[in-house]
Amino acid sequence: MSRTFQENLMQTNFSFAQISECRFRKDIRHSAFTLIELLVVIAIIAILAGMLIPALAGAKMKAQRTLCTNNCRQWGMAINMYAGDSNDFFPNNTAAYDLSWMMPTMNNFWKNYLLKNTHSKTIRSMTDVLFCPTERWHRAYELNNVMTDSSAQLIGYFYFPGRTNNGNVAWAKSTGTEQWFYRLKLGSKYGRAPILIDKNQATGFATNMYDPRLDWTVDGGNGKRVPSGTHQKANKSAPLGGNFLYEDSHVEWVNGKQIGLGGQLGTWACFYKVPVTEQ
Repeated sequence: MSRTFQENLMQTNFSFAQISECRFRKDIRHSAFTLIELLVVIAIIAILAGMLIPALAGAKMKAQRTLCTNNCRQWGMAINMYAGDSNDFFPNNTAAYDLSWMMPTMNNFWKNYLLKNTHSKTIRSMTDVLFCPTERWHRAYELNNVMTDSSAQLIGYFYFPGRTNNGNVAWAKSTGTEQWFYRLKLGSKYGRAPILIDKNQATGFATNMYDPRLDWTVDGGNGKRVPSGTHQKANKSAPLGGNFLYEDSHVEWVNGKQIGLGGQLGTWACFYKVPVTEQ
């Protein structure tokens, strides 16, 4: 092979190498993100997140409402089974007070017909049937204040019947709901009134749940404010509404605009009143 031919061949190979290298560099430049392209991608992700997060929050609230409805139905079936075994009487709750404090003997009813009530050093599960899944305040309070079955028991709902007229619910007289508590048997004069509803109470004085003067938060015991109601879209906002359980075990969701003041307990405004006709 002549020297000239070898030199030409080497120059040709070098030219091919240069061309390949240039193409490789060009491919790298085209495959890399520019700053503008990166900003566009980030903006698209932010838009999608802004669309998805509210949807996920809405799905969570819907799931919680469904679980709460199921809790109420279980209460309804348990109460009716108890009544079937007890000549239509409600469980004995004669010495209960306020709206969520039950007699210790209610533990027997829960154990035999609903769910054994357990006390532990950890906060209750969100699936505990004695509490609405969105209720946080009573869960936190009972942790260090209700330790045994022999003391008054705290639940995460408002529960009405099975009481005697001992003055513990005298505050309900002014709103016309006092007799809802004094039902001892199913099918009484006030049998169309609810028996269990979501716990919605705020501090302040108002008859409208959405009155801005009401405070829907309370000290959760750790220095942090927690919602005092249930089914609240945000910690400080008023509840969207509540589930109402009736004697025949059916459950209705009632919008907050249709729920009136049921009782004023000191500075506590308790909302549970709905229109009820006598039987």
